Amino acid sequence: MTSALWLARQSIALDRRTLGFTAWPLSKRFGFIIKKYALLGQLLIGKLLWRPFRFGKSNTRWAGERIYYDSHFGLASYQSMLTRPVNLFRVAGVKDFGVVIDCGANVGFFSKMIMQLAPQADVYAIEPVPAIYGCLERNMASSPKVQVFQTAILDHAGRVRMAFDSNDSAISHVTEEGDVEVPAMALDDFATQQGIGDVDLLKIDTETFEAHVLRGARSVLARTRYLLIEITIEGNQNYTISSLMGLLQGDGYDFQLAAFRNYADVGEGLMPIMDCLMVNRAIVE
Repeated sequence: MTSALWLARQSIALDRRTLGFTAWPLSKRFGFIIKKYALLGQLLIGKLLWRPFRFGKSNTRWAGERIYYDSHFGLASYQSMLTRPVNLFRVAGVKDFGVVIDCGANVGFFSKMIMQLAPQADVYAIEPVPAIYGCLERNMASSPKVQVFQTAILDHAGRVRMAFDSNDSAISHVTEEGDVEVPAMALDDFATQQGIGDVDLLKIDTETFEAHVLRGARSVLARTRYLLIEITIEGNQNYTISSLMGLLQGDGYDFQLAAFRNYADVGEGLMPIMDCLMVNRAIVE
């Protein structure tokens, strides 16, 4: 019951922020909320009738396009991307995205959000797991400014194994026990191959492998204005806060915290995971 109440409060909080998403007209904001709850109802009924969520198959039509979602929460994950990062951008005064790298794109909801805020932005969406990449491709089919790539971004080139959970694709991660083998490369090499110069926003969400990405991204970091990075604290064996932050200062880059979100949604107390929006003070005055 406690979990259900927490989810309900989270959903209502997202609805309130959706109503403030001014990139959409008010009618579209209300329409999205209605669609979200209608879809959640369909998913619940389907579960009761033994027709559960099926990753890569479950989808819905919204605003003239078909959206493949990443979990049994339907459009709620997309709603989270439409509101929570946008709130960080607002607090920090970040705008005018020209080039965006979405590292750990999952099914593409973050990239879709960027397209709503900045339709002329050039977005590079990177996702390694084949099944997830397939959904990313389909979700980006109507967004020609988004280029999609299937590779893991780490600090070296080669191949790595990843665990994939079809019920919650967002937690897919690199592990030697993984059931999926994918190609890997450093972000600096990726940027060189794609001819990427200055980067307005680099988003990194790689499920405790953020430090690996940063170690292979020194050249990109020196050309990046803003960094949005997910930092896992609880149970993370790959880095600590101090070791990760040490990677955010180097030749041509010195990142300062501009805004953050605690996944526990409290201002004081435990912080299992957080999103940090960082500004490169070597570039942005």
